[in-house]
Amino acid sequence: MPTDPSPPEPDAIARSPSNARDVARELDARIPGGPAPDEIFAVVSLLYHALRGATACDRYVGDALRAGDRELEQFFRDCRADAHARARRAENLLIARLIDQSAVTK
Repeated sequence: MPTDPSPPEPDAIARSPSNARDVARELDARIPGGPAPDEIFAVVSLLYHALRGATACDRYVGDALRAGDRELEQFFRDCRADAHARARRAENLLIARLIDQSAVTK
């Protein structure tokens, strides 16, 4: 029977960023004058959830099509478009802040 590999040492886990908030904290600590880690995390989180919402809407559009419900189909298409617009805006805001941080370090 195969054995599970040993888990990483606690110190190794503590030293490596495990989520967007940790990455943002590390980024912010290296770049003076950058946005606060929570601001970066919030934009990354919103971008992620907007894209996940758009993906879910794709499934719902398909379900509405199979059910023959044109009103729900259009509603889910509208929701998908809103989610994509929100994701594009979050992406643009994130890019602008990363460019600003890059300029500060030069």
